[in-house]
Amino acid sequence: MKNKIVLSLIILLGFILRIYHIHQLPSILNRDEAALAYNGLLIAQTGKDEWQQTLPLVFKSFGDYKLPGYIYTLSALFSFLPATDFVVRLPSVLAGTGLIILTYLYAKKLKLSDQWSLFAAMFMAVTPIFIFYSRMAWEANLALFFLLSGLYLLLFNEKKKKNKQRNDFIGLALILVASFTYNTPWLYLPFLLPLVYFFRKTKKKQDWQMPVFGLAVIFVIGFVLFQAIAQQKSGITIFTDETLLLQYGQYRQNFSPGLKLIFGNRYIFWLTLIFKNFLASFSPSYLIFKGGNHPWHNLPHHGHLYISTYLLGLVGSCVVAKNIDSLLKKKKATKKQKIKLKHQIFLICTLIFSLAPAVVTVDAPHATRSLLFFFIFTLLSIYGFKFTLKLAKKQSKTLLTIIFVAVSIETALYFNQYFVEYPQQQQAYKPGFDIIAQSLNEKFPQESVAVVADGYQYILAAWYLKISPEEYFTTNVRQNPDKIGLSYGEQVINYHFIADKSDRSEKERILVFWDENNNQWQVERY
Repeated sequence: MKNKIVLSLIILLGFILRIYHIHQLPSILNRDEAALAYNGLLIAQTGKDEWQQTLPLVFKSFGDYKLPGYIYTLSALFSFLPATDFVVRLPSVLAGTGLIILTYLYAKKLKLSDQWSLFAAMFMAVTPIFIFYSRMAWEANLALFFLLSGLYLLLFNEKKKKNKQRNDFIGLALILVASFTYNTPWLYLPFLLPLVYFFRKTKKKQDWQMPVFGLAVIFVIGFVLFQAIAQQKSGITIFTDETLLLQYGQYRQNFSPGLKLIFGNRYIFWLTLIFKNFLASFSPSYLIFKGGNHPWHNLPHHGHLYISTYLLGLVGSCVVAKNIDSLLKKKKATKKQKIKLKHQIFLICTLIFSLAPAVVTVDAPHATRSLLFFFIFTLLSIYGFKFTLKLAKKQSKTLLTIIFVAVSIETALYFNQYFVEYPQQQQAYKPGFDIIAQSLNEKFPQESVAVVADGYQYILAAWYLKISPEEYFTTNVRQNPDKIGLSYGEQVINYHFIADKSDRSEKERILVFWDENNNQWQVERY
């Protein structure tokens, strides 16, 4: 009973941290959130997306081809809830809270005690990356919840045949939904197939055939349906990037003619890049101090983990790897040891392959494509925590207090930075456009407005002005796709989106632009 109360309090804390002021912090939807929101609204109202495609399975959006999971979730919510930023972010909030529960359940199935399972849930509740991603409409966050829920049912299934079949069906359905919400769960399937087979393999084929066959079918379905996505995403990989292709030419020049064939081929070059990206994903600079290169993925000058949980995670990874080595050397392992071996192989293998979608992209390390990595790393930090206390022996209580205090201080500092300092550090989102657009729409509804902005601002205008489907479909004008297929908006109702002030036409008497010096939107009238 006591454990349930503690777990409930941890879940409540995690939920509050994820939902508090999400309609204001971040202060405006980013372009991807706005695209999800407005397409969800169009689907709810007309059954068509912004390209007038009826109930698509793939949303073209800017030309980045979004999967349908989050958009259809929003369209369902908009049928009975208001179309607000709060509702747009709500699915991610709920998914992030659900991850706390899943962390506890995974820890229990991995044979961790109630106490350590509660520690795991607490770490998940306060870890920076999961707070940050749960407060925005990230498809990856919602997909991670579905993926881990489905994987939980497939790996840790019931012994009763009837319950096992039911859980297999639900588990596969959840993984299918995850694969239709974000692309990384689908990319994980080739790695999950052998893992599920390893976990479920017995003398009875029916114990593993359904989940393995089901995962294979989901992969084939995704391969057939998501060709447009695969083509667009291929433009951001290390295999096709033009800059890296030039670097490859320079790389080959470092070898003599005899060694070029062996070490100078492109496969060795790519493997080298992948290995560098893999190591960078574990670096303290990325995980603790700075985060990635994208300003939407973490707080300014703050990584994705605390120093304490980062160190414990590294220790836990080494401990689990050592345990696997020891268990594999045993000639006659007990049933309990075999189960332990399965669990620890699951942790290490998943930790490694969870980085696969990120390390092959040009902007690696990449947090959004690595959320599964952070989930597994959080679990491994508990193994590191246990080992550290065990190593301390008589000083274990003192060490426990030190670690608890360290995590508490780091958590308090992060909360202060997020809820006190961060509201003044959101220049990357260019906040205030919603207020400007709504104000102009009220005061000058018929005036032509020129907006100096990037090509995505049209979708923010469509969302915040709640442009009707009829107006949007009849006034929206697109620019031609760029070299990687992205298609920006040029016109919607009376708003004209331009690259430079000089592009404004004489009839456009209102000019809106972002002032880089003052970090705010400015309006000029002519």
